[in-house]
Amino acid sequence: MEYTAFMDREPKNLQAELDAKMGEVSGLLSASTADIAAIREALEFLKTSSNSAFPGTIVFDAIQKFETAIEKIEARSIHYEGKILGILDRIKHRFDSPKLSRIEIAFTAPSTSKGDVPMATQGPVTLTTAGQVTTASINGFDQFGNAWTGTIPPVTYAIDNPAFATSVPNADGLTDAVTAVANGVANLTATLTTVEGLALSDTESVTVAIPIVPPPTPVLSSIKIAFA
Repeated sequence: MEYTAFMDREPKNLQAELDAKMGEVSGLLSASTADIAAIREALEFLKTSSNSAFPGTIVFDAIQKFETAIEKIEARSIHYEGKILGILDRIKHRFDSPKLSRIEIAFTAPSTSKGDVPMATQGPVTLTTAGQVTTASINGFDQFGNAWTGTIPPVTYAIDNPAFATSVPNADGLTDAVTAVANGVANLTATLTTVEGLALSDTESVTVAIPIVPPPTPVLSSIKIAFA
């Protein structure tokens, strides 16, 4: 088996394939252990059964050769065990390395004064003026819950009710311009696919709550004389 090729692949069933290969290795090691035990048992038999019919020197020379062979088998087993452990360590490292595993939509809040830099806050969001625009972006997290510092793949955005708010993707392929239209609630959904082929999505609500300005209270402001 080409271990380098195995390590360079990213199959979806990598764990299942690894388990199968390790089962094969375990079976081979068990068989080798049984073979070594059988050889040792045969050698012990020769040691205890030698008599005048078999010149002692010849018997013990043969035993010595067998024992030397066993030592070589054992040394080879230790060598390959080290190789296997090294491979497992590299595979474990691949499994343990951070991967993009979760996303959340964040919206920029409108600036409060000139020169302010809009900050992105994870949704939902409320817009209070017709035509008000907020920018939706993505916060990523790895499988350990840590903030994702790697590259975010291209994101697709969709909004379910454009009568309340519209959604227009920006040219960067990562953010989206959401514009308030009328009072109501729309849901914005972001989806992407990671380099490992994992589909991720998040949905956040966009509430449009434009204050209704009541008409002014009537005040007597002028008079005219009328004749019957």
